[in-house]
Amino acid sequence: MFRLAMLMMMVVVPGGLLVVAAYVLARTVAANMQVEQGTQSRRFARAVASVKLRDVWSNARSLSR
Repeated sequence: MFRLAMLMMMVVVPGGLLVVAAYVLARTVAANMQVEQGTQSRRFARAVASVKLRDVWSNARSLSR
């Protein structure tokens, strides 16, 4: 059901690919935040700084499976 909703969003909503890319990036940052230690703002800054294209790519591929 989730995959169908994502597909419909890409087809119907202009800029749907941008929405999907933002979702995948947010999932990657959220996963990195769980690993970091410290205050919330410091964890967020470290998580964003540590995001790599490889992590985003593997996260996007895991959505398609």
